[in-house]
Amino acid sequence: MRARILLTEELLPISVDSIEGESGPGYCLRALERNATDIHTLCMKLRISGLNGFNQSDAVFLSQLFKADVVWFKQMMPATTRNFEWQQHRWYRSSDLRFTVPQVCPTCVHRNGWIKAAWDFSLSTVCIEHQCALVDACPSCPRSLSWYRPAPGIARCRHVIRSNPKESKPAELLLEFQSWVEARLALNQDQSFGAPSHLSRWRILKDVSLPGWVCLMEAFGLKPMDAPYQPPLFPPRFRPNKIWREIITRALVRIEHFEQQEVKNWSEWKAEIQQFPLLRMATVHQHPGDQSLAAMLLEKIFSYRASVRLTKRHAHWGQMQLFEV
Repeated sequence: MRARILLTEELLPISVDSIEGESGPGYCLRALERNATDIHTLCMKLRISGLNGFNQSDAVFLSQLFKADVVWFKQMMPATTRNFEWQQHRWYRSSDLRFTVPQVCPTCVHRNGWIKAAWDFSLSTVCIEHQCALVDACPSCPRSLSWYRPAPGIARCRHVIRSNPKESKPAELLLEFQSWVEARLALNQDQSFGAPSHLSRWRILKDVSLPGWVCLMEAFGLKPMDAPYQPPLFPPRFRPNKIWREIITRALVRIEHFEQQEVKNWSEWKAEIQQFPLLRMATVHQHPGDQSLAAMLLEKIFSYRASVRLTKRHAHWGQMQLFEV
């Protein structure tokens, strides 16, 4: 079906260059709008299904369609498999990224006309420039945003994407964390970058990958303050922006308290920290910094010796050494 590439000459006569830091799916929306068409019309003409958006397996097709670099598409488009590369980082869960339900800053998308790639990362929750929360649902429907929409600033229901006027300005902690996330995304995963400034005293955080940070945010931030945590029977495939903001805020506060304590009474944190994100970080992640940190926290807090209990399935744990704080 996708061999019908000759149709694109009449559909997309205008070649559109990508912008540094632009989202891959966002580029597709912008290029289609620039050519006075949309993804619905394109998919009908080419007789393909675009309901779930394009992904990395479509890189060759997309490079021909938009007359753009195929390598760029392979790096910037969503993936449908585990252990995939995106933005020079290796990811282990598609839910760590906003491939299903995207989010945007309404002010940015209407003034600048393009979508940041950083907004496709689940830990991105606010816009630094306009100091507002990112939007992941149409305020008029309200339905979750989709890549299958007419333009970057228009929802699938054809309502204009706009901010919630009742939404307060994000806390300074979230804005500072967002600035760090965007700077970290621009670097290769193996580059030692360091932790956010207010967490800089916890030395081992500098060796944790961004997917590892997702696990840390879940481990430290899932449990509400002064309330029991009830894991959902059917966990959602994605978390709304509002929920991630709550999780990240709690996690950053707890991590700061955790690393500031003079005496390391690790076991006292057992009621505050969730174990399963650390287990996933220890068993699934391939980054040495992630594995070492997860092993240390599991042993010190939960008395779970990964080097003993995981050796049968994961041989490298027999030689793993823990970081020291």
